[in-house]
Amino acid sequence: MEFLPSADDQVWLVDALGELLRRRGTRQFLSMPLVEPTPRFFPDPWSFSAEGLDRVVRRLMQYADLGTLEVQIGTFAHPGVSTKHDLGATNSVAGLFLGLESGCVYFAFNEHAPADAAFTAGVMAHEVAHAYRAFHQLNDDTDRDREEWLTDVTGVYLGFGVLLANNSYRYRTQGARSHHSWSAQRVGYLGPQAFAYLLAIQMEARGLHGPERKRLLNELEANQAGFTKAAADSIQVWPEDRFQQLQFPGSADPIEEVPLESILVSLPDFVVVAGDGEPFEDAEAPESLPNHGRPVFRVPESRALPDSTIGLFVGFVPGILLGVLLHEPWAYVIFPVLGLIAGWNRGNRIRHDVCSDPECKSVIGPDATTCPGCGGIVAGSIRRASERLAAAEEFELKNKPKRRPRAKKRRPPR
Repeated sequence: MEFLPSADDQVWLVDALGELLRRRGTRQFLSMPLVEPTPRFFPDPWSFSAEGLDRVVRRLMQYADLGTLEVQIGTFAHPGVSTKHDLGATNSVAGLFLGLESGCVYFAFNEHAPADAAFTAGVMAHEVAHAYRAFHQLNDDTDRDREEWLTDVTGVYLGFGVLLANNSYRYRTQGARSHHSWSAQRVGYLGPQAFAYLLAIQMEARGLHGPERKRLLNELEANQAGFTKAAADSIQVWPEDRFQQLQFPGSADPIEEVPLESILVSLPDFVVVAGDGEPFEDAEAPESLPNHGRPVFRVPESRALPDSTIGLFVGFVPGILLGVLLHEPWAYVIFPVLGLIAGWNRGNRIRHDVCSDPECKSVIGPDATTCPGCGGIVAGSIRRASERLAAAEEFELKNKPKRRPRAKKRRPPR
């Protein structure tokens, strides 16, 4: 496992951060709070609802110094995930920035996303960074991918590094005894090492050590905490002029922190936009779905078979070319076999859980309690779909309501 971004990626990250600091100054990066996924930073009651989402986004807007703008948030349903591999990046369609118009920022959130507050905050931190770049006219409209990477850098600049780093790779295990499963989820465009590297620069520039540094590391996922420590060690041996190139103040210049209490002002009352209805009304499984109220199970699945098939056919191309050029029969065989093996190895590392219902087989996220495809209650994990009927019977027996014992008749007193 690599703990640091590649040398080229480190140069790109520092250059991107430096350009942002030159255009917007160091105050936001050095003085505003480093937001943690805790009630201290998000004091409003959390629920996976339109109101809960509204509260989280408005708090993020306050941290980005955009609290005077109006906010409207809709939802969308998108169970699929797309990936990108530049700069170690992946992209899950979990949130959207829809634009800024007449002092109002428009966002959307995926109803099928995990329902925990920390994940929601991490998703919307990226979208709020989009809003920040639009408001301050920082957008790079010529290259969409580069703009997404710069938006992740902007998110760290705004103080959202812990939230974004955690969402860049979340590892979860579940199950017990003979049935056990694990799942890994990635959200964001930069990889976890890149987020950790930027966060380490921010911590070192602020001179964070001791209890405050330890507290921040404790709020990170285990891998991200290790990446951040390694990045901080590498930054401590930077040349003396590197921090000056980023226009940070010298060690003799004190950094004035903005008090958290001055940022977390009261939020306006939540109001559902007329005509939109409750945005999360379909987030729970509706009764029309075929398995509503019935148990379904997670079945671990990998891409080994489809990826090995792709590798086999990809290997045919160089095999035929070299076979014709070299007049060697082995070339026709060796390259398809190598492609098959490479595809199998790659696909075997990409795992996820799917619904045990053979007519559904929807991908079930790591924190989902219902299947997004058929509405079934996620009751546990099994190794193969063929075990679903026995597991369902066992589940029904365990959850069958117990009969109450009949009360004994008492004789009336004489």
